[in-house]
Amino acid sequence: GTEILIRASGLAGLVKIEVRDSGIGIISEDQKYVFERFFRSKQVQRKYPGMGIGLYVSSQIIKSHHGAIWVESEPGHGTCVCFTIPRLEKM
Repeated sequence: GTEILIRASGLAGLVKIEVRDSGIGIISEDQKYVFERFFRSKQVQRKYPGMGIGLYVSSQIIKSHHGAIWVESEPGHGTCVCFTIPRLEKM
């Protein structure tokens, strides 16, 4: 139910994408698990439906493209899921 901001930028041969919301945030103890299959934090399970596979599938796609994905979050201040993938060179 919050606004989603998407930002793209270039970094030394990489493309960086940031997807940011201003929702409930993710506690630090749960941040290391958000990319695991079927993981859903207790605070999310009570409020929002889902299977806990979206970030897992996203991380697998990004890794298959030789990229990296991470989360930045603070409870009560939203979450930013960021990833980088190599920039394709023109042929």
